[in-house]
Amino acid sequence: MASSIPETPDDQPEPILSVAEQCEGLFRRGQQLLEASGASHLRRFEERQQRFAAWTGYLGVFAKPAVCLDCKLRRHPSLQDITLRLLGILKTNLFRCKT
Repeated sequence: MASSIPETPDDQPEPILSVAEQCEGLFRRGQQLLEASGASHLRRFEERQQRFAAWTGYLGVFAKPAVCLDCKLRRHPSLQDITLRLLGILKTNLFRCKT
């Protein structure tokens, strides 16, 4: 069975940015679902969303291409790989989040 989670090509020039944008969209979708259902754990979810926003801001994930995290990690492929793996785990979990 094929996964409906969008994949990120390895040869993409800014793969961290791409996966982080997908996570950001999944956070928005999750928040909308939780708000609509009146879930009691909406506040905890929003706290995680804020932590993600702080993390991306601190590391410059969405910064200009010359100074973004992808650019900073180009010469450190192992760190880039770890970051992508962790973002992939987050993306998978956010995708599965229903309420």
